[in-house]
Amino acid sequence: MKRGLLLLVAASALAADRHAGLEALKGLAGSWSGVRSDGSAVAATYEVVADGTAILARLHNDGRTDMVTMFTIDGAGLAAEHYCGDGNQPRLLSGPVASGQRVFRFQFSSARNLASPAAGRMTGLVITIEGKDRFSEEWIWTEGSARHGSVFRYQRVK
Repeated sequence: MKRGLLLLVAASALAADRHAGLEALKGLAGSWSGVRSDGSAVAATYEVVADGTAILARLHNDGRTDMVTMFTIDGAGLAAEHYCGDGNQPRLLSGPVASGQRVFRFQFSSARNLASPAAGRMTGLVITIEGKDRFSEEWIWTEGSARHGSVFRYQRVK
């Protein structure tokens, strides 16, 4: 009896940790304004969708193409399916997520609709939750052998 209860408690703890990353990202729900590392203005909205099982992020670049990213649970970590203005859809995965985690690192896993294996695409994302009203995203773009990053710093729109 004790062993069965212990297994149930352990399984519940694993399920809670499994959802910890998505729960942390749910705290980003709302509207955000910010600036890119090149000084241009950006805005973002994060929305909890699909009965709480996904996060829809919309990035509005000042004078550039808008982008959409869907965040979902993927095993012990998170998946980010990015819908790029270039018409491709890279899939980025995080490692396992722990309760209370504030930095989420995503790495390229696969992509759809690449014009060629060397075509430009997002290959990395780091989200850092700095507080209830501040967070940043660092996006990594790879084209051929060239890689460069851009940091977006956001403040909640009140």
